[in-house]
Amino acid sequence: MAVPFSNTHLRVPRGFGNILEGLTHEVLRDQPEDIPKYAAHYFEALLKEREGNYNFLTFNVMNLFNSKTAKIQL
Repeated sequence: MAVPFSNTHLRVPRGFGNILEGLTHEVLRDQPEDIPKYAAHYFEALLKEREGNYNFLTFNVMNLFNSKTAKIQL
């Protein structure tokens, strides 16, 4: 049975707006061709950073998927 949206009160989880704002900023800056794939890599990088697996390539993960600015610096 479908739930009508007009009778449903949705609450935005704390921090969700900030996460989407960060993704939006990076998408607008890099203009990727495949936004869903870009978003997946963006969130993967955030998870790695949160788990302590942060490194320089994680920091620049957005540049790896934008052929116009793809640069790997070690």
